[in-house]
Amino acid sequence: MPDGETSDSRDVGEGEGNVVASSITTEVGGFLNPDCTPELAALHDQIQAKEYERHRLQDKLRKEFDAPSLKLASMPALGHYIEVSRRDARKLDGERFRMIQSLKGKARFESKEWTVLLSEIERLRLQLKAEEQKLFEELRDYANLEE
Repeated sequence: MPDGETSDSRDVGEGEGNVVASSITTEVGGFLNPDCTPELAALHDQIQAKEYERHRLQDKLRKEFDAPSLKLASMPALGHYIEVSRRDARKLDGERFRMIQSLKGKARFESKEWTVLLSEIERLRLQLKAEEQKLFEELRDYANLEE
């Protein structure tokens, strides 16, 4: 795991259609212990909840379109996208998905649903970074007063 990232897990239940989130390792980010303040803990919990929502959305879309290769992903050059095999690409409807890239064995699509969810995750991560920066500066100022 890269420096500055933590791995949290949340037990969200078992059963058909449910993902046991304790088996999902999510990179929440941050360099401070989430239990440092209630605000940090709350942000970590919110990010974990959104990541769980991401896994549920991926599972839902796989089942709805009978597309086991479907993956929710993102990268700076393409933004947020859904990647599927060429075989599964034919199953996605044009109303909810817009093709953005066609590769030799895969196709990538945009989906408003995925874009909105990942935007929420990114917003929470920015909030986490800002909160940690504020706490770090407070700690630094406190340490400078002690000198």
